[in-house]
Amino acid sequence: MHLKVLVLSVLVLLSSTSSHADTDKVISYCDHASYPPLSWLKDNELVGVTKDIIQHVFKDQGYQVTLYVLESWKRCMLEVEMGNIDIALAFKTPERSKSFAFSKEYLIEEKIAIFVHKNNSFKFDSWQDLQGKRGGMVLGYSYGDDFDHFLESNTHIERVSSNFQNITKLALNRIDFMPFERNSGILQVQAHGYESVIMPLANNATTDYLYLTTAINNQKILKLMPQLDASIKTLKAGDAVARFTQKSRQQYLQAYPKGSSLRPKPPADIQL
Repeated sequence: MHLKVLVLSVLVLLSSTSSHADTDKVISYCDHASYPPLSWLKDNELVGVTKDIIQHVFKDQGYQVTLYVLESWKRCMLEVEMGNIDIALAFKTPERSKSFAFSKEYLIEEKIAIFVHKNNSFKFDSWQDLQGKRGGMVLGYSYGDDFDHFLESNTHIERVSSNFQNITKLALNRIDFMPFERNSGILQVQAHGYESVIMPLANNATTDYLYLTTAINNQKILKLMPQLDASIKTLKAGDAVARFTQKSRQQYLQAYPKGSSLRPKPPADIQL
């Protein structure tokens, strides 16, 4: 059976046996796995900061986590909205709040930078400096409602299914810029061998935050939210997030060392 068909079958099964999942204290988590050091695939295993955090906070509540890696972030959010998967991590926007519920505590703070081709760099002091330019984003990605709206209204955004596609388009000058989380972008540009060609501009475009999210009618997760928020708050108060980040960063650099011919591949649908 083709892998994608298998996962779709599993998702239907999850949807139809939610009461059994409640009894077994299992929750399902969806990730796109193309956002190191937050999430990526190492030897077909999901690794990264977000997996470590999710497993930590749900373990505090006595739950096990079933992991799903899907081929696009948009698909991931759709499965959560439909109730086939319990949770994901996402930026909070007014539009998403119509269909999703979010934790009060954010899990990850992200500095969104503007990546450009080194031969076509430009001054970036404000969003207005992007006016009229061609940008690349991944389907389903959001960098906050205000910045999203500015980009859609004042630039020419082309959406693709993977970061690798955007990085390649930027290296070939097919787009003028790529908004992306600074640390993740630097790692991925290096892993794909474009560190001599692509760079982030000095000023960040915005700062945004990743929250735990679930379907607005997923009562299992909604009932747990106060306890999950408490676990997240405790986790952030210590050094755990920094340790998770450093561990994942080192793993990624070891898997794709500078100058290596190894290249990360875009994820396909998989249950882990």
